Amino acid sequence: MTNNLFIALKENFLINFTTLFVTFTLNIVSNNLHAQKNTFFEGTVTYKIEYTPLKKDISVERIEQAHGSKMTFTIKNGFTEKKYFTGSGKLLQTRIFNPNDNLNILYNYNSDTGFQYHPSINTFKTIEFTQLKDSVMDGITLEGIKVKVEPINNPHSYAMTFWYYFDRKLKVDPTKYEKFKEGDWDKVIAQKKSVCYYMAIDNGYSFIATYKAVNISPHVVDSKIYNIPEKLFLKNVD
Repeated sequence: MTNNLFIALKENFLINFTTLFVTFTLNIVSNNLHAQKNTFFEGTVTYKIEYTPLKKDISVERIEQAHGSKMTFTIKNGFTEKKYFTGSGKLLQTRIFNPNDNLNILYNYNSDTGFQYHPSINTFKTIEFTQLKDSVMDGITLEGIKVKVEPINNPHSYAMTFWYYFDRKLKVDPTKYEKFKEGDWDKVIAQKKSVCYYMAIDNGYSFIATYKAVNISPHVVDSKIYNIPEKLFLKNVD
């Protein structure tokens, strides 16, 4: 049971981590983007998450209660913090990526135990890595890429498909993710070097999720937000 929980957490982290790169869509921040065109983005993005169930016995409400319908994502120098919320505003989970140690950390709200692992080994086999035709959304020309992966020697996992659409005007530093091998995220970012504007994920067994930015706030980020709670006990996920 414990191993299955760890596996589920790793898969869920992989699914949601890939959403951590979202580009600006709102005109109110266009001037900030222009000013930052030669630098890497620092600030906070708020996402709206929507789901399409793949099984009749799973409702959208049930999925949202488990995975959230809103996410805030904050990035600074490759460090990222993501917080997932229900529609009523209840915090479900916090996830942190530390690029210096290539370490993923996740913990649920009001829990004294969290989980950590290094995504330096790809536990999925890539069976498709395809460049997509450019697409225009909200007046922005986006570059697309499709990645399909299947688990390696893991009967508890499923093949997953990711569709990413990037706006190259918002830059990220790909060197911060060179060791993030899981899900081929290092290769994706090495090619696009930017933030994902829109993404769809088919997790292979229960739902399709889409992510889109609804608010973007460039600002100086306090590094303290990447500190984990002092009393949090971290378990290694192998």
